[in-house]
Amino acid sequence: MNQDDLTSVASTNFTGARRATVIDQAAVDEGIRAGNINLGDQNSGMITVGFSQDNQETINRQRGLNRQYDLERQARSVTIPTSDLEIKSRLRELRQPITLFDEGVVERGERLKRAIAAFMNDEGRMPSFTKPNEQAEVVAKDEEFYYEGPPELKQARIEIAKYSIPLSTLRLDFTRKQRIIHDRLDDEFKYADYINQFGTYEMMASQYADERCVSRGDLSKDNKLFATSGWSGESKVWGLPEGEEYTFDLCTELKGHRDRVIHIRFHPRSTVDLDPDGPNLATASADTTVRLWTLNQEYESQKSIIFRGHEDRANYVEFHPMGTYIASSSHDETWRLWDIETQKELNCQEGHVAAVYPLSFQSDGALLASGDLNGVAALWDLRVGKNIQSFVAHRRKCLSIKFLPNCHQFATGGDDNQIRIWDIRKNKCVHIVPAHLRLVSGIEFEPEEGKFMMSTSYDGRCRVWNTRDWTPVTSLSGYEAKVSSVSFAKDVSFIITTSFDRTFKLWERKKPVEETKERELNQTKEPEDTQIVPTDN
Repeated sequence: MNQDDLTSVASTNFTGARRATVIDQAAVDEGIRAGNINLGDQNSGMITVGFSQDNQETINRQRGLNRQYDLERQARSVTIPTSDLEIKSRLRELRQPITLFDEGVVERGERLKRAIAAFMNDEGRMPSFTKPNEQAEVVAKDEEFYYEGPPELKQARIEIAKYSIPLSTLRLDFTRKQRIIHDRLDDEFKYADYINQFGTYEMMASQYADERCVSRGDLSKDNKLFATSGWSGESKVWGLPEGEEYTFDLCTELKGHRDRVIHIRFHPRSTVDLDPDGPNLATASADTTVRLWTLNQEYESQKSIIFRGHEDRANYVEFHPMGTYIASSSHDETWRLWDIETQKELNCQEGHVAAVYPLSFQSDGALLASGDLNGVAALWDLRVGKNIQSFVAHRRKCLSIKFLPNCHQFATGGDDNQIRIWDIRKNKCVHIVPAHLRLVSGIEFEPEEGKFMMSTSYDGRCRVWNTRDWTPVTSLSGYEAKVSSVSFAKDVSFIITTSFDRTFKLWERKKPVEETKERELNQTKEPEDTQIVPTDN
């Protein structure tokens, strides 16, 4: 058969079986011209049907998908050990990496399943593994690893334990007595009445504080000074207004950082009983350093002590409740504990796999909570140096963290616009607050009893929340830019917020009774400049 003899019948061979297919002559000619039909040897009496390069690539891709599907189907039927040590051992025998970056136990087990399925597909049999030494596995599970620290670290842990244990005992005893004395129903009614009488906050004054963004602010313990940190590299301390005139006095400036100042904190005893020449304030900067500052208003420029050790920008700084230690976090994926008196680094704590950002000490001083930009929150027992709990707090970044005054709960805020409440005793999240429209930049609690939580966000709002049922109490709006932090007065009579618009604002609380009286007074008061003008009719 040759090309001229082609009619409407073509014969082709599939897997040894000959089938007849009716083909239109025009279609055959078109296929020959396109190169999809190979005439081969015209004298052999056979037409060979071939494929173009694009068709061949499609077939190869389909074969690859089929193979992947077969591997996944086989992987689902493969049983693997539950021990993470044995999973790693089998991966090693299959010449696979025993662990990948940021890989958990579950992900590692799934990877072992896929590796076994691939071996079965290539070799046609199940791989054989050596039986692990069960005794060695038990030892490996119980084994703990420690980084050797300086002798001062052990002494610091002892001092922290001596400080925290009596406070924890007093707090627990007080809680037990309150449960016996208080009528829970009556307490709920009183609290509900308190919420109803809470009122709102009214903005009373605004002050430019920096040439660039105001990154953070902090209120002194006597509620008379307010410190701000800015992206210009300078920090400032302001005197709060007294009386009816809402003007802020610039008390002093803290100059010395060579890059943005990201965080600032007052010492727990600053403006109370601490020497003005002592470590009254602490700042963390993008220049990788942490500084302690004096607060002597007689100095034209405040003196500072520099702590060096971080390998990347320093993000947060917090004073331990004892006042003798500070903790700082950094983009170098560590947080560090420093001794203020000796000016030495006591501990460089690793454990996070992303930049460490917010820090918060428990008021008892026993625990430290840290969050990172992978969304993980971790709890550290400072008395023994162990990570006692870790939570995947947010989907991407954990940007704020704060212990409640009850010491067994803490809150985290992230770029998923949520605030999550975590209970250490239950080891889980107990409440999710859909707080804002953009990321949560700051969280603070009412200092005495933690009745209220205040949150700030890049959506330009600051909100007050009831900590009994986590419902909103009031919302403060007045910013057109991102709000970066908030500070409470002891009696919650006023709050101060900072913003990326280079300002901080003072808000005073107005109760509903005060608002009603003021409204009635304005209605009954006669206008002073009103005159009656006769008209000509």
